[in-house]
Amino acid sequence: MNIMRSFVKFIRPDKKSGAGSSKVVEVKTRDLEKLDIPAAADFFYFYDASINPKDGHLNESPVHIVAERLLTRAEAKLLLAPDKTKHSQIKWDMKLEKNDLFALTRSNNIEPVSKHNIVIDAKRNQLYPEPAPKPPLLPADFKMVCERPVIAPPPAKFRPRKSIP
Repeated sequence: MNIMRSFVKFIRPDKKSGAGSSKVVEVKTRDLEKLDIPAAADFFYFYDASINPKDGHLNESPVHIVAERLLTRAEAKLLLAPDKTKHSQIKWDMKLEKNDLFALTRSNNIEPVSKHNIVIDAKRNQLYPEPAPKPPLLPADFKMVCERPVIAPPPAKFRPRKSIP
């Protein structure tokens, strides 16, 4: 019998090691509203795993980036200029030229955003990709029930035609 459990892996940036440090927590749901995101975590992703370690990870979600805001390539280059030491934890690299979108994380790192990422802010609002628009709200005075029954008019009565001899 293969029993699956769901987990979330929080990744925190670490200046000493390029990979950062991580913490894995078992969760009952992938609902972001119910997720307690550590303040130091800039990234996380969900995955399912079997109680049998040989099965590995299954159903991995895209990597979520927790950001203060999104940046264009020009804004990211400007923030990474040598005189901007607050954000210069990474240097501008030619391989970053292929990215058009970047996230300014809560720990003041600038991270490239790919089409495989989901970017949210600290309040769990999705910044990228743009969420689908919500359906418009109905006016407050709109009522979905009839206040009185609709009465159909009686069927029309036709006089029979006289037959022509």
